[in-house]
Amino acid sequence: MRKLLAQRPLLFDGGMGTYYKAKPGQECEQANLTDPEGILAVHRAYLAAGADAIKTNTFSLPRLAAAQQLGWEQLADAGWQLAAKAAGETGAAVFADLGPAPDTENLPAEQVYLAVAKRFALLGARNFLFETLSAEDGVLEAIRALKQTVPEAFVLVSFAVLPDGYTREGRYCAELVRRVAQSGVVDAVGLNCVSAPGAMRALVQQLGDAGLPLSVMPNAGYPVVARAQVRYQGKPEYFARELSRLAAEGVRILGGCCGTTPQHIAALRTALDALPEALPAAPAAKPAAAAKPAVETDDAFLRKLRTGQRVIAVELDSPKDADLTAYLEGARRLQTAGADLLTIADCPIARARMDSSLVACRVHRELGMNVLPHMTCRDRNLNATKALLLGLYAEGVREVLAITGDPIPTAERDEVKNVYQFNSRKLAQYIVSLAGEGREMPAPITVFWCAEPERPQF
Repeated sequence: MRKLLAQRPLLFDGGMGTYYKAKPGQECEQANLTDPEGILAVHRAYLAAGADAIKTNTFSLPRLAAAQQLGWEQLADAGWQLAAKAAGETGAAVFADLGPAPDTENLPAEQVYLAVAKRFALLGARNFLFETLSAEDGVLEAIRALKQTVPEAFVLVSFAVLPDGYTREGRYCAELVRRVAQSGVVDAVGLNCVSAPGAMRALVQQLGDAGLPLSVMPNAGYPVVARAQVRYQGKPEYFARELSRLAAEGVRILGGCCGTTPQHIAALRTALDALPEALPAAPAAKPAAAAKPAVETDDAFLRKLRTGQRVIAVELDSPKDADLTAYLEGARRLQTAGADLLTIADCPIARARMDSSLVACRVHRELGMNVLPHMTCRDRNLNATKALLLGLYAEGVREVLAITGDPIPTAERDEVKNVYQFNSRKLAQYIVSLAGEGREMPAPITVFWCAEPERPQF
């Protein structure tokens, strides 16, 4: 595998689950046992299209293993045997395919990844793909342990990244790739799923030279829901054009994810074969941006805090109605009395009040007072959280308190739903990651947490 990558780009297959239509309510992996000829036909179609490597039909295995679903080992065995049989007819490489594993206190992701990877190693696997990840939690530890058993293993780790450069857990793609590349146990790293080819090409340009072979496997395009069906309308010609450009710029591993078909891979095969033999081994680093003026990162509260002076913070809950007159008067009186910071809860006890961030912006704008809006993980997904943070920064608010948030009261859960895309720890990491060279904020927002002294982990 390493020798092949040094000579030319490696072409993977495309999507399995979106191409093979499993029966409603059935995991695609179940077809390894219930319809082996159907899965074998998909593998052969991708190989006939020109793929150099195929993935086992086992993407969901880590999730099934974590749930202790009976028979996941048999699904792994059958998935490996079918892929190996198809690849044996052409000499293509086979990669054991592992999707995301849940990470819980009782069963860490590391243990799940390692158990599934070792199962494949016993079957003869020497190439492993950990794909569609939103974070690196547990995967590097599992790979390190795997390579103690199989030193010659070739391991590719791939992250699912939204077009703005962040995963669904709020991790920035360049940081994830850098940490994986510096681990010393991974052989190739890249991006797959979620984004379309054009957006994926823009993301790659943010990564620069990772020091490892780079992999790119985008979706065919963006999904369109037609009645009860989800369709990807990206054309093979567009897919091939964008990915062949990436190959010309140094990406060494290419393939497809959701919505891609043997037609997409065949078009890409033709485009790759038309490229000149001498290609760069890694994408060129993004040119350094021109120096920008210094950005004010501190406010009066932070300067006082950092110099060791005593600070006074007062929490004042936002009103339950739309009138801020009395609230602003109360904030003014606290400011006169010597309060350095006004903290504003975000709908405490899961009862709606005026939005804490909007109130914070009004107080800061009218009174010039430092404010600390609370931001919960309960009521916003990643997009809404990011939009609010950008607005806060534009208004001059430089502090946020990250909290997980109270759950919806039991009596209301049939009508009102929780939206927990991440916890307070992941929210804090996301807020910090928004600032930096080429990112959305020129300077970071300072993130505060609430600690419970009785808990030793804090």
